[in-house]
Amino acid sequence: MQDFLTVPAFFLMIEGLVYAPAPRFFVQMARLLQSVAEQQIRAFGLAAVGPSIAFVRLLRG
Repeated sequence: MQDFLTVPAFFLMIEGLVYAPAPRFFVQMARLLQSVAEQQIRAFGLAAVGPSIAFVRLLRG
């Protein structure tokens, strides 16, 4: 259960570290995302999940 609760904590920490130094950049990215097709965003998300799962499995053994 501790590992399960650690995941959202790390996610929030990383989000904060990404947004804090460059908030204007992310506002511009949000505007740009409106012009990207939903299928492209979904494909990018799925393409990120695969290697992430593999990396976690590698780290956790």
